[in-house]
Amino acid sequence: MPKPKLMYQQIYDYTLNEIHIGHYNKGDYLPTEKEFGDQFNVSRITVKTAMNMLSEKGYITRIRGKGSFVGKAESPSLLKSTPIATPTKLIGLCSSAFGDEYGIETLVSAMKTAEENSYFLVPTNIMDNQDVESEKISALIKLGVDGIIIMPVNGEHYNSRILELILSEYPIVFFDRYLKGLDAPFVGTDNLMASKMGTDYLLNLGHRHIGFISPPLIDTSSLEDRLEGFINSHAKQGVLCDPTLMVNDILNMHPVISTESKISENINKVTSFLKNNPKVTAILAAEQSIAVIILKVATSLGIKVPEDLSILCFDTQSNYLKDTFFTYIKQPESIIGKISVELLLEKIKDPKTPNRRILLIPELVIGRSTAKVKIKTLKK
Repeated sequence: MPKPKLMYQQIYDYTLNEIHIGHYNKGDYLPTEKEFGDQFNVSRITVKTAMNMLSEKGYITRIRGKGSFVGKAESPSLLKSTPIATPTKLIGLCSSAFGDEYGIETLVSAMKTAEENSYFLVPTNIMDNQDVESEKISALIKLGVDGIIIMPVNGEHYNSRILELILSEYPIVFFDRYLKGLDAPFVGTDNLMASKMGTDYLLNLGHRHIGFISPPLIDTSSLEDRLEGFINSHAKQGVLCDPTLMVNDILNMHPVISTESKISENINKVTSFLKNNPKVTAILAAEQSIAVIILKVATSLGIKVPEDLSILCFDTQSNYLKDTFFTYIKQPESIIGKISVELLLEKIKDPKTPNRRILLIPELVIGRSTAKVKIKTLKK
């Protein structure tokens, strides 16, 4: 099995693909190192490495203090780039997840699968905002894409632009999250199974007072399934599931829209939860960013992880040394990316193809943030 590409190589491939499909033309300025860093959730050094590689091969020109722009199209090195398919057919991808924690492997796999089928994939960041989602969908259609893969934005109401696409039988595939009641192809992790797997593991370690902390559910299929799996695990093992230990109001911490005030408010919520529930010995965090806050708050309160508190979460940042602190549920990102493109190509070829809903099996990765529950003994 080939090793996953390093982040700088993924940014290099992504930028080169953007140049090939004409998203960046001769003379166009590229995003700054900071903007690329925010988009991919990596350091400036990682971005700089990718940009220097592009510059050395003649794809871009870098001017100190001014930025980077696309080099001459007639550059010999550009014409002698790594051989890839040169299709004119395009498909789009709308997502808010392009980071190490979750999303980048899906994107790289989708791009590779598209190229293998003579398509270029055009990724767009919808920043977890329905208005931006609508704008990017319209922009992709105007660009001439044959279909769109979408990780739909959470919301109280469904995006009317997406409803229009489904009603008009425009080729569309959902990944990671689906919209209940809408008949469209979907591929993603079996979140109910994943959450049950994680909760079973904590219960088997002897924990009986387990918290569940997540953002608002608001018709978010992945989060709803994770909560259901958490409850089902307790029921199957005959353990009482305490609803007061379920917190579902953590504010969105997407890198693009997160603010210091949101982070501060989330820290306060987790602090109150831990102070008010000293009996809790383990927490299932619906997202890795929440697990980070729990760890920070626990440390500040003198609660040792994992001795006093075990933390298990969904997803974590890539670590090519295979060493991770958090015990976490790993989603099959590369498979999700591959299948999402294949499902879309089926719909492009024949819009009447029956819609398939594919749930993939997750993996539990044991880290250093979980341990058997500590048995408290009474002092004589």
